[in-house]
Amino acid sequence: ESMMEEILEKYQSIIQSQRILLNRKDNQISEFKARFVLKNDSILEFSEVIIFGIGKRKYSYQWMNSDFKLKIRWDNALHHRYISTFPHHKHAGNEDKIEESEEMTLEKVLNFIRGSF
Repeated sequence: ESMMEEILEKYQSIIQSQRILLNRKDNQISEFKARFVLKNDSILEFSEVIIFGIGKRKYSYQWMNSDFKLKIRWDNALHHRYISTFPHHKHAGNEDKIEESEEMTLEKVLNFIRGSF
């Protein structure tokens, strides 16, 4: 929780509101989903799942304009094996435009978005 509070404080200049959609944790898995409405009216929906024990992390950060049209989605779904950064990739502008991407975190995504303001 405190990590989320730190991020919200650090990026308060661009975050207008936030809604937690799912926050579940037990001794095997942590699932977190939220939606941020940003001050330029764009939207960031994201989910992170961490499976403890094997240390696996699954993520998706979908940045959209105010009518939910995709700007960029960064994720690590296990498809697009031809991408050199597999499984990390991004969909830029539409679902079919798949590009290389470093592994992303919420902070990296918010930092990228803040640079576009």
